[in-house]
Amino acid sequence: MAASNGFATLQGFSTTFIGVVALAVCAIAVGTEYSNGTLRNLLVRQPARLRLLAGKLLALGSLVAIGALLACGAALATALLLLPAHSISASAWFTSTGVRSLLATAGNLVLATLGWGALGAALALVLRSTAAAIAIGLAYVLVAENLLAAVWSGGDQWLPGQLLFALAKGGTTSVAYGRALVLVGLYVVVAVGAASALFRRRDVMA
Repeated sequence: MAASNGFATLQGFSTTFIGVVALAVCAIAVGTEYSNGTLRNLLVRQPARLRLLAGKLLALGSLVAIGALLACGAALATALLLLPAHSISASAWFTSTGVRSLLATAGNLVLATLGWGALGAALALVLRSTAAAIAIGLAYVLVAENLLAAVWSGGDQWLPGQLLFALAKGGTTSVAYGRALVLVGLYVVVAVGAASALFRRRDVMA
């Protein structure tokens, strides 16, 4: 913990939890438009569906990014308050190397959290249900994917949840940071692109 990258180690324990929260928030924000019947009213005011969707996703992305930064800041403040009680110095965190590590940790957390949020929004667009989007998203990431990773040698190189975890940590011993960044980006583009195409063509019921 006293090393220059000590905060990155601490932050790594909460990355999945923060991601799950982002998935749920984005799924709720998109899914409730269907369950509350407000989507039709929005489309009356803005009939260009992709423009409406882009604006909503940008707003959600901004919210998720700000939330991730606030969570990172709160974790840093809490760590600085608690470490002295355990006789651990955090002075190395504020050296030039430590500050670079802090900034990289915050940036990677934001990128990974945006990936989680995109997954939640895409599921809600496809399923048109908040509950189904959250249930399926969490069941896959927290249960099914862990089982797949246990039986599939090298699965952590391809499974989205494992890649998001590696991205948030700045890379792991089994997944390089560059690979995680590129594959997560591709997964997000494919998921959001497919959901957007479906949203553009599918009838919207009141």
